[in-house]
Amino acid sequence: MENIEIVKCSEVSDEDIYLAFKEGFSDYIIKFELSKDQFLKRFFGAEGNRRDQSHIAYDMDRPVGVVLGGVITYDDIKTFRCGTLSVVPAYRRHGVGRMLMERHEEIGRKNRCQMMMLEVISGNDRAVDFYEKLGYEKAYFLRYYTLKELRKFPDRTIEVEEIRPEIIRRIKPILNETHINWQNSLDYIDKLEGIKYFGITSRSNLYSFIIFDDKGKIYRMWTHPGHRREGHGVAMLHKVIEVTGKQELYMSVSSNAGISNFLRRFGFQKDNLYQFEMIKPLI
Repeated sequence: MENIEIVKCSEVSDEDIYLAFKEGFSDYIIKFELSKDQFLKRFFGAEGNRRDQSHIAYDMDRPVGVVLGGVITYDDIKTFRCGTLSVVPAYRRHGVGRMLMERHEEIGRKNRCQMMMLEVISGNDRAVDFYEKLGYEKAYFLRYYTLKELRKFPDRTIEVEEIRPEIIRRIKPILNETHINWQNSLDYIDKLEGIKYFGITSRSNLYSFIIFDDKGKIYRMWTHPGHRREGHGVAMLHKVIEVTGKQELYMSVSSNAGISNFLRRFGFQKDNLYQFEMIKPLI
């Protein structure tokens, strides 16, 4: 692969970036059905990637691989996250992915990040092996849960009302004590559209909150330790169903036994699909 050239995504067209992504994921475990506009909005929006921190590989004029990156705060650590690595099938096992990841790490170091981070879907053993050879290791599991029927619990009169996102921000230090995957972080959620915030309050104190969208996807759910087992959880889930009109709800959880047990108690079923969060320290 002597003709491979690596350039920044800020120096090329969005069409080439999209083509490299689309062809590279053409045989992926999960089919990506994203238009160019959807791809750009998602990966250069909430995902936190930046064109000037991402790279694309060319063989002559053909885009054959792309790595997207962006600086984020992950577990209160300045981190350079890999939003995606995509290599066209015919160009795999020829060093293209390694070349892209080398440039990717250079950007992380230039930005004085303390850590690199990425996610890999279970079953993609080739990718896991590739990243482990680059110095990454598995740090967390990211599980997906689906609720098809909310279990019955004793009725309790608990008022769940719409709240302002700023109220949740005030308790961010408390929330950060538990590891949360990037896609459920407040920094990520803030960039999404159509997000709804509801909670349980008393005298301006926030006891519980839930963040979700119109499709029934729950991003965050939290109750103050002193008010757990009081029916806040089921009240908030009922509110999601009431507001969205959806009977089927979804939520992802990163390696947290307490949250996982809570979801299963209310009838959420664990999906077979899961991901690894992998990290690499920058020394």
